[in-house]
Amino acid sequence: MLAEEQAEWREDPLGKRFMIGIGLYSPTLHTVVRSDSSNGIIGTEIDFESTMGMDDNDQLPLVLGYYRFAKKHRLKFQYFRLNRVGDTISDAPIRFGDIVFPANFPLTSYFDVDVFSLGYSYSLIHDEKKELAFSFGLQFQDIEMGIAGDAGPGFVREDSDVFVPLPTFGGSFDYAISDKWVFTSLIGVFGVDIDLGDDSEFAGTIMQFNAGIAYMAFENVAIGLQYNYFRVDVDVADSNWIGALEYEYRGPVLAIGIFF
Repeated sequence: MLAEEQAEWREDPLGKRFMIGIGLYSPTLHTVVRSDSSNGIIGTEIDFESTMGMDDNDQLPLVLGYYRFAKKHRLKFQYFRLNRVGDTISDAPIRFGDIVFPANFPLTSYFDVDVFSLGYSYSLIHDEKKELAFSFGLQFQDIEMGIAGDAGPGFVREDSDVFVPLPTFGGSFDYAISDKWVFTSLIGVFGVDIDLGDDSEFAGTIMQFNAGIAYMAFENVAIGLQYNYFRVDVDVADSNWIGALEYEYRGPVLAIGIFF
């Protein structure tokens, strides 16, 4: 009897057990960074797009998937990497970490981040047409950034990096419009205040939203189009970086998923 019940829900559009997918993310980006000096002098708030000349759009491959180990229980993951560089001549002095870059000198910069999300969701409602779930997990962001240029006496470079484990909480709602079409959505808003006990503290807010549609083109293959929005606004006190980070990425994801 139990095996028959399991087989029954696994035949539903929302009952697939495994999914692995690849996609192309085309986000619009906004990044504001402040890196304070080691002796406590507040750094300049730098808009990496408008001030440092970085593109505010990119094309990013991503990997995503889930494992539904029971009718109401899923583990989910997602990974992508963002690498950007910029060139500019600033019209005002910039303090980044322990270095002040004077105005009217050529500067180069970079901002790299690896984003890996791992989460668990529990379905409050799951039937053949709809699924309402609560989810929580961690989004690990490995961030590296830096500025290089002529600081008057000569060429210098200042780098900052931090590894941020951001907790994520939210809810999702999926609806099977038909056997071929499924609507998906997720929303999460969370305030974070983390003391890791190794000279690393993070405090701020996280917002996340996505919504999209998936089409089962073949029995075990789906094509999906989704809009993703993610924003982080945190103050950071770490051995490698003291300052603040505000950045967001938002835009469409076109993905193909294989189900088992």
